[in-house]
Amino acid sequence: MFGLSLGKLARIAAQIFIAISALLSAPAPAQGLVGSWSESGVLMSFQSDGRWAITISDPVNAAECGGYVSVGGSYTTGSGNSISISFDTATCGSESASIPPQFLGSGSYTSSANSLVIHLQGPYGPFDFNLGGNVTRATPLPPPQVAQSVYVAKDGKIPATAVEVTRAGTFGEATLKVNLTLSTTGFAATYNVYVLAIVPGALLGSPTPVIVAKKPKELGGWGPLQSPIAAFLENAAPGSADNKVLVEILTKDDISTLAGTEFYVGYGTSGEEMVAAKRYRGVYKAQ
Repeated sequence: MFGLSLGKLARIAAQIFIAISALLSAPAPAQGLVGSWSESGVLMSFQSDGRWAITISDPVNAAECGGYVSVGGSYTTGSGNSISISFDTATCGSESASIPPQFLGSGSYTSSANSLVIHLQGPYGPFDFNLGGNVTRATPLPPPQVAQSVYVAKDGKIPATAVEVTRAGTFGEATLKVNLTLSTTGFAATYNVYVLAIVPGALLGSPTPVIVAKKPKELGGWGPLQSPIAAFLENAAPGSADNKVLVEILTKDDISTLAGTEFYVGYGTSGEEMVAAKRYRGVYKAQ
């Protein structure tokens, strides 16, 4: 990762805050702040450990960062729905930084299952955060996002016609499957199938996105990305069942605290070969 200057970090933060200040909704009775709210490509999350994060996945409002920006930090709440927020991490496309906490502002908030409204005053000026759609365990999963512009890794070469994505359930019991059609043109006798997920780093207190790979369930399931990349399916021969393989990414899993996570599938003779050939594709974003 490349380091970000404090000035650029502040500009990224300002870009996010200005972009979402235009989203208006009516205040609602306060019912606590822990949760995740999403609207128009913007996701804002407040965790019970005092961490918060906001991400924008939008080619227009996040154009300077290739369509993806994220800022996170810590927050505290007090009596009368008061709130104080600081930020200490930011991601701009593939560049990330961690800095000493910078005060963003203090003010008040109102929240419900359907809306989040925050008014702040601070050194960067006044900001109004207005979002809807609280992501809870009971929130239905949104439809799959086909456009690769909303994903961090948007340069994969697997075509849209090669993936059939099905999702079912809620954020608390999420099921996600992909029917992947493999191209055998110029391919080897066997292949490996890979499943990766990118979790917004600010949700986990990390200055950079956290990448995990899924191994077969008998080998422990999800784990940190390592070299060589762990394969979900190994040594499968193409040429059967119309070159299709069913990839079960989630099976009634609780992802309610991981809103904004992106899921990818890919295949190759090895993880390194897959990455070099860009034979992967974003298939689902939990937002």
